[in-house]
Amino acid sequence: MRLTVHHSHEVLPLWQDSLSKLLLAHQLTIDTAHALGDWHLATFNDRVVGLAISQNDQLCFFAVRDLTRRRGIGRYLLADTLRKLIEQGQPRISIDLSQVAEHESAGLQAFLRQAGFYADGSQWYLDL
Repeated sequence: MRLTVHHSHEVLPLWQDSLSKLLLAHQLTIDTAHALGDWHLATFNDRVVGLAISQNDQLCFFAVRDLTRRRGIGRYLLADTLRKLIEQGQPRISIDLSQVAEHESAGLQAFLRQAGFYADGSQWYLDL
């Protein structure tokens, strides 16, 4: 099976368990995550391995399951999410890191910097 990004709120029954584990690690439920915006769901071998949530020009949530990190999943998820946002006509993307857990912050900042984002305080931006 290959890594795939689904741009939909549709959650197949076989994804429920892995999605719940990903969201639980960030104190979210499927219902609260639905309310945040548009989903970009990364799956591999019938499991959810990452999720980005966007609302207009903002990434509201971005996470890859800790068991699958450092394998290119985040880069693929971000690239496909950005492609979708470009198609929607977004000229700039932002993500607010003020609510990110301290132990996750440094790694996420390095990831975003490598992807071309730049910081202005806790806000990070990417001009498309």
